[in-house]
Amino acid sequence: MAKDDKAVSPDKRFHHWMNILVSLFFISVLYVVIADRHVPLTTESRVQAPSFKLHLK
Repeated sequence: MAKDDKAVSPDKRFHHWMNILVSLFFISVLYVVIADRHVPLTTESRVQAPSFKLHLK
């Protein structure tokens, strides 16, 4: 077995890292969306979040 048999081509290495980075990006976006729904910080989530209604007689 030659030393070059275990070498990874630059294209495969790039593809591997791009898959990791795209996956991390989607996981991060999903986390922000879920976290923003539970603790509303943005304007959109504050408008859509349930609020208390006072019924005064």
